[in-house]
Amino acid sequence: MAEFGTELGLRYEKHYGRPRGEGVTLAEIWPLYFSDPHTAPAMPPIEDRDDLRSETMKSVSDHYARETLLRGLPQLAIPIIFVHGVLDPLPASASVETAALIPKATIHLLEACGHFPWIEYPGRIGEIAKVAMRG
Repeated sequence: MAEFGTELGLRYEKHYGRPRGEGVTLAEIWPLYFSDPHTAPAMPPIEDRDDLRSETMKSVSDHYARETLLRGLPQLAIPIIFVHGVLDPLPASASVETAALIPKATIHLLEACGHFPWIEYPGRIGEIAKVAMRG
């Protein structure tokens, strides 16, 4: 998680020319999730609530500490497809390592793509899923 925060901070400073401070809004960091922040589409209406974000991060941290996914994911017996943009501020290693826990998982790393492949490359996820279903 620290790697994600560091990467997002670096992107923020590069894009805005100043360090990321307290109280940064989701609208400010939205473009940083794209391969090219200057061409990012406008952010859709999203309710950004500190209380919900805090509860989500608390839950994620709790599951991480209890190794819930580390124990549970290897039990999945269904095909799972991970699609991750290599320019996503969230490290691709997270998807690669998670996929490695699941026996029937495949991973697709998309070059020149950020956090939202369905926005940056419409139809690409559908193509990946069709190929996977043909087996």
